[in-house]
Amino acid sequence: MSAVKSNIPKLYCFSGSYMLLILLPIFIPFLGDRGLSMEQIFQLQAIFALSVLIFEVPSGYIADLWGRKNCLILGGICNGIGYSFLFWGQGFWDFVLYEILLGAAASMYSGADVALLYDSLEELEYSERDKHRSVGNILASRSFAEALAAVINSLLLIVGTFHDVLVVQVICGWFPLLIALSLKEVRVKTEIKGHFENFKEIGRQLFLDSKILRYISLTMTIWGMSTFYAVWLFQKYWQQQSVDLVWFGALWALYNITVAITSKLTHFIEHKFGSVSLLLLMGLLPILAYFSMAFFTGVLGIVGGLLFQVARGIHQVSLKDALNRRIPSNFRATANSIMSFGFRGTFLLTGPAVGWGVDNYGLENTLYALGFIFLGLFLVIITPFIYLVRSEQNT
Repeated sequence: MSAVKSNIPKLYCFSGSYMLLILLPIFIPFLGDRGLSMEQIFQLQAIFALSVLIFEVPSGYIADLWGRKNCLILGGICNGIGYSFLFWGQGFWDFVLYEILLGAAASMYSGADVALLYDSLEELEYSERDKHRSVGNILASRSFAEALAAVINSLLLIVGTFHDVLVVQVICGWFPLLIALSLKEVRVKTEIKGHFENFKEIGRQLFLDSKILRYISLTMTIWGMSTFYAVWLFQKYWQQQSVDLVWFGALWALYNITVAITSKLTHFIEHKFGSVSLLLLMGLLPILAYFSMAFFTGVLGIVGGLLFQVARGIHQVSLKDALNRRIPSNFRATANSIMSFGFRGTFLLTGPAVGWGVDNYGLENTLYALGFIFLGLFLVIITPFIYLVRSEQNT
């Protein structure tokens, strides 16, 4: 039992370790320095999404059948090898291989880490409130780690060069494997009725049996884009605001600390003000953020970008917890992977168009366009979701 209990802090460290993205705060300028356009940069992210799509659902299903720990170890190997390719990356196709390997690693992590956390919490008979808090902690650990990585990035650029950033990133890329090897497996094996029958069962649970689960799935897939596009526009925006590259790490740290704090506070906000208020906040903040960044310049525009991070923190904790506590343990990793599959698939289809819009119509017009698009999606997705949650609470 004590070995299982040790999984919980180790999983926080594991989730944090693969978010030690030392290079990320300057990744857009880094790729631009190697001759890539914004359209090509978004194409690379679409390739990453395609890689996740290819490996995502199989990896979650493998985690349910083969074990969460084994899946995390395999992801750690892909992660380390992928970051090692940064030493040779010079052109577009070099970075394609890098994105494919990182996509494979991300797919191994996405269903298995949260599933193993829930399995461990259930084995230890934690309360629902403690489970909710633990999900907030694991997601907050990712944002705190990304913020720490951003600070390290700035310090390395002050005293060193791009090459020093790359070296540290490659070393950090092997950390998840080391932590995964120390985890304790909590086996909740999926009954092998037949692979087709198992997937039918998962699909029925997610999309047919429960209306609330259908809306959770739809919101996680589509509304997640409202903040994810912005992540890949922040650095371009800072460049246009003439922010010195040395400060990119500090800004990235501030943005991710905002996500981390919000993730930690989401449980309190929901308890204090209710699920409906939380959903309303999650839905409106990205729209306000797009319009703020498009309309304002300088400090006000950068502060407006923080609204995305508040929404992101709420989205990650509230919806992931709502999904995992409604899904049986034997299919939990697969269900998480299906959600990531839908999210990455949506970005694969739409992400390059955002980059094309920036290259051809400018960042400001693209931000306005995204604001209006998500205003429409708010009416189509978030409004009926809020109505459903309110109706469920009144019954």
